[in-house]
Amino acid sequence: MIWNFTQSMQIKQKHLKHYLNIIHGDMSNFKLNKEYDFIIIPWRALQWLPVQEKTIDCLRCIYNHLSDNGIFAFSIFKPGIYDEKWIGIESVSYNIIDGDKQITRSTINHFADTNLKFIQYLNKIKIINTNEEIVKEDMLTIKYYEHNDIVKILKEQNFKIIEEYGYYDKRSIIEGDEMIFVCSKNN
Repeated sequence: MIWNFTQSMQIKQKHLKHYLNIIHGDMSNFKLNKEYDFIIIPWRALQWLPVQEKTIDCLRCIYNHLSDNGIFAFSIFKPGIYDEKWIGIESVSYNIIDGDKQITRSTINHFADTNLKFIQYLNKIKIINTNEEIVKEDMLTIKYYEHNDIVKILKEQNFKIIEEYGYYDKRSIIEGDEMIFVCSKNN
């Protein structure tokens, strides 16, 4: 049975801490001496591992910590076309105006390596108020995977894909911009 988010939200918040285990560390190298019935890597975090070997290490760790009847779910984005037309495009993620303060977050397509399958974004956060403008920038490198690539890796790590979706509304893997996988151990 797949974990039902709606049912779990009926748990009173004061008891929620008994159902969650949040650990800060290296997601490609951990040993917790415990198995879990449900493991999730939300919102493309698996892609923050810069090389495929780290992704494989992460999946091995997850496999070792997943109970025999456990569920593992994660999402990654579907890759686009990363050519010279892609470089330099800026996308605004949010623009919040609160009184005399404005906060804007944007990403600027910076670099793509289609052989190694990674892209880089320049993240920019701009805070403007009446007296000053503050700009913070950092570079984010993301590894991307084609559908067949990630399916092959999952199978090689002995995961069974139970369900796959193209977006959070459960549309077909073919239709959406995301790739969401729900997996179990291949027993």
